[in-house]
Amino acid sequence: MKRLIVAVVLACALFGTVLGLTTVASAQKGAPDRGDRTLIHARVSKQFGYSCFMGPYIGDHFHRCAQGPPGPAGPQGIQGETGAQGLTGPTGLTGPIGPTGLTGATGPTGETGAQGIQGPTGLTGATGDTGAQGIQGPTGLTGATGPQGIQGPTGLTGATGPQGIQGPTGLTGATGADGASGWVRVVGTAVVGSRYSLATATADCPSGKKALGGGYLITAVNSEYSYHCAVPAMASYPSDGDTWTVTGMEGMMSDCYEGWSIQAYVICATINADPI
Repeated sequence: MKRLIVAVVLACALFGTVLGLTTVASAQKGAPDRGDRTLIHARVSKQFGYSCFMGPYIGDHFHRCAQGPPGPAGPQGIQGETGAQGLTGPTGLTGPIGPTGLTGATGPTGETGAQGIQGPTGLTGATGDTGAQGIQGPTGLTGATGPQGIQGPTGLTGATGPQGIQGPTGLTGATGADGASGWVRVVGTAVVGSRYSLATATADCPSGKKALGGGYLITAVNSEYSYHCAVPAMASYPSDGDTWTVTGMEGMMSDCYEGWSIQAYVICATINADPI
C-alpha cells in the first residue's frame, strides 16, 4: 500500500514538471482523527531544477529532504527556429595596438610618373668633406702677360750666407811704377815775429825730391812767458812741389813779451811721377 502511495505522488510531481510549475503532491497514511498525521510528500520544481521527497508534516511546514544526485542527461532536443536579429549593441572600446607585422616583400617597380612641378630651392647644405686629390690634368696654354704690378715694400735683410769657397789665385799683375823713395824731413829756418804783425817761414826739399807734407812749430822767445804767448797759425800749405810755407800772427789776447818765433818743416821723398 505504501508503494502505491509513493507512486501516485511521483506521478503528480512529474505532471507538474511537464506543465512548468512548482508542484507539491502528498499522500497520507494513517487516520488524522487519531493523531496519525504521517504524510509523504513529493516536490518537483522545473523553475529551480530539482525534485525531492519530504517527510512527515510537523506543525505548519514540511521537513525538506536532501537534494538527490542529478540524473543522466536526456537526449538532445530538436533545434528550435532561429530567433529574430537582436538590436546592435554599442561599439566596444578600441583594443590596444598590436605589434608591427613583418615587412612584406618589395613589390615590382611602378611606371615612372609624369614630371612634377619644380619645388622651391632648398636651403644650402653643409659643406662636405674635401675629396681626394684628383689626377693632374694637362698643362694649359700660357696666358697673356698681365700688367706690371705695384712694387712691394723692401723686404727684410736676409741672414748672412755661409763663407764661400776661396777662388783660385789670380794672375800676377804687371809691375807698377816705382813708388816714393829716399824719405827725408827738412826743418826750415825760424823767423821771429812781433805783436800784431804776420811772420812767414818756409822749408825747402833737397834737389830732386818733392814735398809730401809739412807742418810748423811756434814758440815764445823767452820760455818763461810761454803760458802767456798764444800765436795761431794763419796758414800751413805746400807753396810749390818742393816747399812748405807757414804764416802766424800774435793776437790781442796774447803777451809774448820778448817776442815769438815760427818755424816750418817739410817731408820730402824721391818720386817717379809728378804729384797730382
